[in-house]
Amino acid sequence: MWKKWPREKKVILPLLILFLLISVQKTFRCESVKLERVPFDRESVRGSLKNKLKKYEGSKLVLVSNLPHLSVTHTEFLRLLDGEGGHHVGKFVRLGGGGGGHVLLPADPAMYDGLVIILDVLDDQVVESLTSKYVNSFRENKKNIFLCLNSVSGKNGIQFLTELHIQVYAGGLYVKDPFGMASGKGVEMPEGKSNLGGCAFYTGEIIRDTPIVVNPSGGGKKKNLLFQGTAHVMMEKTNNILEIVTCTKTCLLYDKNDHVVKKAKQGTDLSLVSSSQWDNNSRCVFSSSSEIFSDLFFHINGENKKFAKEIVAWNFKQSGIVGYDKFKLYAVGGNMDHTGGGDLLGGDRIGATPFVANDLIHLSIDLYELKSNFWVPFKRRDIQYELVKMEIQRRDFLNLYKNADSPTYYTNFHLPNEHGVYKIKIFFRRKGYNILNLHFFLPVRSPLHYDKNKKVQFAFYPFYTYIYLSLLCFFVFILLIMFDDSRGPTEDHGEGSHGKKDKMD
Repeated sequence: MWKKWPREKKVILPLLILFLLISVQKTFRCESVKLERVPFDRESVRGSLKNKLKKYEGSKLVLVSNLPHLSVTHTEFLRLLDGEGGHHVGKFVRLGGGGGGHVLLPADPAMYDGLVIILDVLDDQVVESLTSKYVNSFRENKKNIFLCLNSVSGKNGIQFLTELHIQVYAGGLYVKDPFGMASGKGVEMPEGKSNLGGCAFYTGEIIRDTPIVVNPSGGGKKKNLLFQGTAHVMMEKTNNILEIVTCTKTCLLYDKNDHVVKKAKQGTDLSLVSSSQWDNNSRCVFSSSSEIFSDLFFHINGENKKFAKEIVAWNFKQSGIVGYDKFKLYAVGGNMDHTGGGDLLGGDRIGATPFVANDLIHLSIDLYELKSNFWVPFKRRDIQYELVKMEIQRRDFLNLYKNADSPTYYTNFHLPNEHGVYKIKIFFRRKGYNILNLHFFLPVRSPLHYDKNKKVQFAFYPFYTYIYLSLLCFFVFILLIMFDDSRGPTEDHGEGSHGKKDKMD
């Protein structure tokens, strides 16, 4: 069929496919949101504000597991997923011989808000039912993923994690701290209570100064997590990865014969619990141990339960969310008849009239952070803005009011002395927070004749009509080329020659 197609179709079809691929790639990017201005006299909401956005109230989840007694060994963790914080397990799929009645469907990412996978061993049998394509489809739909496992077996299991940009130390390898705090406390799991080899140990190498885990860097009691399992490495872009928990400085990697693996990474280079936030704000948490979320570990060390609650809240976007409100932009001083401030006594309080070169501009925006289902003022001193035309014209930090209950960031600046259309950008990307990508187009007129030529004159309309007619004719020409099946004179002449030759024969 491909050989019968005309040459023009063969050229145009790849171009259409390329355009489709480019449009699909946009789903992985952080979309830029266009800001809308509010009247300059609109007051900001001070203090905390109850969350009313449904997408941050709770999550409807898909739960997948091959643990035979999940409801017995991980009861308290399941309560975190189903009941607390508004989460709800909408579908439970049991892998293996048990059979849970539900199956994984391609439509799940569109119907559910997140995916939770709790595994004992990731082997070939699991990969037959749970594919990396299914997991990645949640990412493409801007949904969230929680994945924990104890070990990996087989090439298919390793390939499954590789396609998720995760490398786990498989083959019975495990981590242990023989010299640190673990050996001093002598933490040994009761016999028959754990199916992992090696000893459990405490690690205090937990991420700080982020909304993921409440673990302040200055003073106070240090949080320690009880861990037993293997280690892993995240293979994504550095700016997408956050190592939540790592091994201690004296931690080593052992094989199944209890020998130290010398060529492997050691100490804090071994990741235990990691997270990644993609450019489309989809979040993923990966733990190379599912035992640390069991009831046994919760009872031995209460910090494990607090840790689980905090990362579940972050994973499903109930913390680490920055929101914006009340974007104001107007000119201060000067003649209010032509500035962007509008008439202060009434009428256009937003200022629909364009700005003028060299105007002094006041910019302000309110930023809030989601904490415990409340929006509270977001306080940081590294929020920047940019004024861009063809290149960056100005870049500076936004100022912050000293009042603790004020969410407003502001700045004053002069517009450039050249007219044109400028773009104000506010881009915020920090560890543990969602990506905030905001923009606003700012038309700037010349101070001379600013009130003239606001609309296209009637005499210019034939010129614009010619432009649109040219575009229409171009598309008609393309369609004629694509669907014209007539044969050229060369082909007819060739067929006639062959016919004559046949008659002569």
